[in-house]
Amino acid sequence: MSAELAGQRQANPSFIEATFKVSERKSTIGTEVYAGFITFLAMSYILAVNPAILGDIPGMDRGAVFTATALAAAFATLIMGFFGNYQ
Repeated sequence: MSAELAGQRQANPSFIEATFKVSERKSTIGTEVYAGFITFLAMSYILAVNPAILGDIPGMDRGAVFTATALAAAFATLIMGFFGNYQ
């Protein structure tokens, strides 16, 4: 019975496996979730520190710097995600 189930899993891979080819790239879902969490922590730090540094420059609004940083990070993340997936 387990051989049949394994055959079905290979014939009908999950959405994540079919989209991102995790096992083909020699990774696991756990590794990818951990990497995403670490990236989230790094971006949280950058979103906190970048406005504090650039906001001290005369004429730079801290809110605008925060928004620009967040939008640039979101855009770059999407571009790299698509590029990495279809490479």
